[in-house]
Amino acid sequence: MLKIHLKCPCGSGYFIKYGGRRRQCVRCGRTKTIRPKKRGRKRLRASADLIERYFSKTISTIRILARKTHWGRDRAQNMMRRSLTRYVALHKERPIAFLPGQEPLIAIADAIWHKLNGQKLTIYLILLRPITDNKAIIMLPVFVRGHEDRRGWEHCLRMLPSWLKKRICALICDGQMALVAYGYRQGWAVQRCHFHLLANLEMYLGHRNHPRALALLNLVRELISSTNTKRINHLLCEIRKARVASRSKGIRRVLSGLQTNYRDFQTYLRYPKLHLPTTTNTAESCINGVRELMRRCRGFRNEKALRLWITGYILWKKTIRCNGKNQQK
Repeated sequence: MLKIHLKCPCGSGYFIKYGGRRRQCVRCGRTKTIRPKKRGRKRLRASADLIERYFSKTISTIRILARKTHWGRDRAQNMMRRSLTRYVALHKERPIAFLPGQEPLIAIADAIWHKLNGQKLTIYLILLRPITDNKAIIMLPVFVRGHEDRRGWEHCLRMLPSWLKKRICALICDGQMALVAYGYRQGWAVQRCHFHLLANLEMYLGHRNHPRALALLNLVRELISSTNTKRINHLLCEIRKARVASRSKGIRRVLSGLQTNYRDFQTYLRYPKLHLPTTTNTAESCINGVRELMRRCRGFRNEKALRLWITGYILWKKTIRCNGKNQQK
């Protein structure tokens, strides 16, 4: 039914056009507007670059923003939330747009957990980098309740488009067993993180400047960077002797895992054309940014707010530098 056919409250009249935005009853002469204004204070539209200024630390905290703009804390929070919601809606398809072409990709995977309302929530991150580029694209984070496990990683990898997953040829991870097993099932070249290996070993060695600790670290560093088969066998024998002689359960556990999976730490030597990094430092750097954001936000009221803020930060960051082993100086 058209506007002119609306009946007037007087009962017998109908409205006709009376100017640009008003209508008049033909019987009683009463007029009304077709677009009545809302009562109360006008709602300001959040600036598009407000959340970008917050992520880039031009705005340090919402409290300081409220003080500078004289908005009040509640109004500043609402403006920031509206700006964030608008930003996420506009840029949700951005990560895939940064991966044109059919070039093979390298995946760097890591996870971070956060406790919210007494429940543990794990945030899974995957970064994709073309083999001829040094910029990794940060994919949208995946949120799964509970600890980091096989179910969470399989769900995270299922979220990747199938055409994108087919381009992955190598996986860099920290040695999580479910992730390593998934990489092998997909036929990917799996590279384990050198930093996590050495950090786990140093945690049980005690004083780092002790001659025995330095000798063992040198053996491990040489093993994961050697290509000579005879030298590798000799180093494995020395590591086996050190494992048997050690009284520390932690050292024996780390060295036992190294003896079994030492080839996973040498993948970058077998595939030099892929320019594989030997650490997950790229993902760790991105995770540090997420932790810094959590600290500045002073926590989150619920899981929906956590998902929105972290997704917005990842969309804003977009890419991160990721060099191969031969480029890491």
